[in-house]
Amino acid sequence: MKYFRESEFDDFGKMNPDLIDRLEALRAYVATPIIITSSTGGVHEPNSEHYKGNAVDIMLPNTPKSLLDQYLAVERFGFHGVGVYPHWQYADEIKGGFHLDLRDFDDSFARWIGIREGGKNQYIALNAENLLKYLIN
Repeated sequence: MKYFRESEFDDFGKMNPDLIDRLEALRAYVATPIIITSSTGGVHEPNSEHYKGNAVDIMLPNTPKSLLDQYLAVERFGFHGVGVYPHWQYADEIKGGFHLDLRDFDDSFARWIGIREGGKNQYIALNAENLLKYLIN
């Protein structure tokens, strides 16, 4: 690996090598550090791709690019599932982040936005209307 260290992952031995390759390619493309906030650990849904080594949560806290531009960059690398989380914070600043996974193609190309409203997490389809509403500031 050129851009990441094994220690950045909760259990590197469980990680899908294809996911690591795509992360490396994304990192080279965006030319800014990527922070892995969760991989195989953490608290996720019981059937989460995280526990299978097929998912990571990431942030690009030092980029001047908008969350929309970051999303468009992420889409270039063929992740099967992409969740966008505009409310994620890094160093007490709202920066936004992404869930990226390589779920089975039977359930592929899932896209969503995770938002917090009324103190609860909600997941909505990522479509043109929601892109405009949540990712363009």
